Amino acid sequence: MRGLQQHEQPVIWQMPDELGFDKRKYLLVVLSFATCIVLSFVFSAFGSQILQEMFFLGLAVPLALQAKFKMVNLRSAVAALGSATPYLIALWASLLGNIDRDRNLFFNFVVLTNVNLAFLVFSLAQSKHGSTISDDINKAVFVMALPFFAYITISVPSYVGSWSRWAPLGQQPNWWGMMALGLAWAGFGFRQVSVRLTGLAVAIFVMAQVQSRGALLALLPTLAISSEFFRPSISKRVTQLSFVFLIFGIAVALFSEYSPSVETIRQKVIDYFLNDIAKLNDPKRGLDSGLTGRTTSYEAAWKAFLGSPIIGAGFGSMDFVHNGFLLALGESGLLGAVGLVFLFVSSLVRAFKSRDWNSIGCILSYILVIMTFPRSININFASLLCIMILTKQYPPTPNGVKGSVTKFRASMG
Repeated sequence: MRGLQQHEQPVIWQMPDELGFDKRKYLLVVLSFATCIVLSFVFSAFGSQILQEMFFLGLAVPLALQAKFKMVNLRSAVAALGSATPYLIALWASLLGNIDRDRNLFFNFVVLTNVNLAFLVFSLAQSKHGSTISDDINKAVFVMALPFFAYITISVPSYVGSWSRWAPLGQQPNWWGMMALGLAWAGFGFRQVSVRLTGLAVAIFVMAQVQSRGALLALLPTLAISSEFFRPSISKRVTQLSFVFLIFGIAVALFSEYSPSVETIRQKVIDYFLNDIAKLNDPKRGLDSGLTGRTTSYEAAWKAFLGSPIIGAGFGSMDFVHNGFLLALGESGLLGAVGLVFLFVSSLVRAFKSRDWNSIGCILSYILVIMTFPRSININFASLLCIMILTKQYPPTPNGVKGSVTKFRASMG
């Protein structure tokens, strides 16, 4: 079992000799990618759009180094980009098809160009030894980003803006929730339990402080699948934990009938999750508010889709539709929505065939993210990590899933 985990998730920068390239050059590429991703995120948090764009475009530097070191395979990159092509084409069709009505044409053109660049960069970056380099970039990102999150949680005073919630550096609270989710993803790439727990603790603290319900919900797939705490492959531990929780639950149910104090505790726990975390009864954010106006935006996206079902109302034409699939449907029509679903499904299939549990958890997590956040795929810290996972490439498996299962059973034996 331990040997399987080491095979799936190699220690950062400890590269096998048979990969055939200088480890120092590989390390330089990994650190360059991680530096650009983290600095782009940091300056985005401080509200510096220019520096954010500079470091995002700086991803071309490690890519150029890879090309110089002959660590790029164009055929493999094109194959990886193929799953994203239907979605990207749909976005361009929606932009160009509604060009006469687009009041923010230049801005939308830049945003869409950047999304295409991100897919292209990571497809090329992972075209050789993709499953290894993406894992190591994630780990390096975690090491670099964790101090910034520590700075936010310790040094930044509680700032409450128009959202009536904690908003460090004046950034929207849900934005911070999404960024904290990216930190958890990166941390789950490590085998060391202490590292995973550290990232998870910081992520949950930030999410809870900014009251980001969508991020907390989206954390569940990675916690269940990527973290190795509850993965089915460690069924013995899961069985033990399930038995403990079952006994605890029965005890609480029995004692609550005879002990008012236990019943009070149970009600307080339920009330905490429903009202303090989910805010279901909050007059501004609860069910009576239409989930902070989300239901109204859902209707607007649906009407936009009905008005132009093929290419939608135009890329970037809708604001604050807190569901990425409905946003894609309204802005880019059936072409965009189907392309987005195909992108996720094809990436999940590739990850499942290779038993890449970390990627499976992260992809499912991002699917939940865009079901509650006002975007589909954008350019920020979490989205860049997700794009890297979506374009991740794996060594061919001769017998597909069957071959993977055979390897899995052999390693268990």
